[in-house]
Amino acid sequence: MVCDAALSLDQTRVQLTAPDSLGLQHFLRDSLRATSHQVMALVVALALNSSSDSLKAGVCVLGGGGMALPMVLVTHLESVQVHVVELHDVVIDFAIRYFGASHPRLHAEQGGHVLCTKIRVLINTHMVFRKFIYGHV
Repeated sequence: MVCDAALSLDQTRVQLTAPDSLGLQHFLRDSLRATSHQVMALVVALALNSSSDSLKAGVCVLGGGGMALPMVLVTHLESVQVHVVELHDVVIDFAIRYFGASHPRLHAEQGGHVLCTKIRVLINTHMVFRKFIYGHV
């Protein structure tokens, strides 16, 4: 799915909880603010529930950015492996360090091409798709 929509700078607000009894803080991943992300998440959920192979399904996201959409997917779709292909390592590092984008079922890799196998759903925005395919926006 390629979504051609205006992107907001406020795509998803990430909330960090107060320390729990062990002194640990956690990121809350319960909402997506950008309409394009909401639509993509809905389409992914519908696509993955459309067959009996959904338990082994994988989703590939081109251009993870702050990883808002990938983190919501791994948080709420318990059986899904999410593969993110990002053009720059610094974006992945930033998302992990500042937005807590870390999960056992989230796999982020740097690269200008897609090496995802066994993927049932591929999602991204129009701008990212053009950059991956044509090398520019």
